[in-house]
Amino acid sequence: MPIISNANHDFSNLSVSDDSSLDHIFTEIPETETIKGVYYQRARFVRRPEDLLSVDPALQAVINVGGNRYAFPWSTLEQFPLTRLGRLRPSSSPEEIARVCDDYDEARREFFFDRSPSAFRVILNFLAAGKLRLLREMCALSLHEELTYWGVEMAYMERCCKRKMLTRLEEVAEVERREEESRQRAAQLRPPVPETRYRKLMASLRDMVENPQSGLPGKIFACLSVLMVAITVISLCISTMPDLREEENRLFLFFWIWIWLFLWLQSYSFSDSVSVSVSWPLPLPLHLPLPLALALALALALALALALSLAVWLWLAQHLQRDSLL
Repeated sequence: MPIISNANHDFSNLSVSDDSSLDHIFTEIPETETIKGVYYQRARFVRRPEDLLSVDPALQAVINVGGNRYAFPWSTLEQFPLTRLGRLRPSSSPEEIARVCDDYDEARREFFFDRSPSAFRVILNFLAAGKLRLLREMCALSLHEELTYWGVEMAYMERCCKRKMLTRLEEVAEVERREEESRQRAAQLRPPVPETRYRKLMASLRDMVENPQSGLPGKIFACLSVLMVAITVISLCISTMPDLREEENRLFLFFWIWIWLFLWLQSYSFSDSVSVSVSWPLPLPLHLPLPLALALALALALALALALSLAVWLWLAQHLQRDSLL
């Protein structure tokens, strides 16, 4: 009598100890490996540069991430065409390759990526199983940046890892929002400062000194800074010549004043303060109003430029006269 009346098969005469009688009912399904797993087993870590000789560029791509080389089959990368690694296959010109990777060695057919090798382990696991898993020792924000760089979507991430990353991203966004709100409240509580000509002048002077691309005055100041550097280097070189030993005492004071003026102008930063504290090469500081300090700096620059020009002219005239007598 069958166990179940509506069943198609009679199991009453089957032995529990012997399962061979069930083979005609339950067909055996062979275990198969996933395609990504098969491809990943073919990818390997290249330890020595000599191993690159065994890599066929037509079948495998050599990826160098932070000094670690990996040989990936092109068939693996073709499974993810929207990722950064997947875009290597259709890239043929040097311009297209430069937009995908950081550098490319044409002789070795090696693609270089200046990224973290430890973070790239997540991408390796992604190519192995087709799923993203957050490593325990890796920061969630760092992983988010790496996924954005490699072009891997968060949809491939496991649910638990995705929840952890989204929670961390929300916490960071909340902290940034609170900081922005605190800055806005501080700006609102700050009393408004009237826009005067003095402040406009200070803003233009600040742009002139700190930003050479702000306009013509900034470019002129940058050229003067380069000129001062060149004159300083030339003065150092000329002072070592044996013929100028007798002129050294006369130019010594001018030279060190020029050096001080150059360092002072390079380290000076314009602000909205009314007075400026100028640190001389002396123990005593000199407090000057800002317009007077600027006028003093320009006057010293012009005076020293004229003095150095006169000294160079006298040196040339002396040597020309000596050559004519000889």
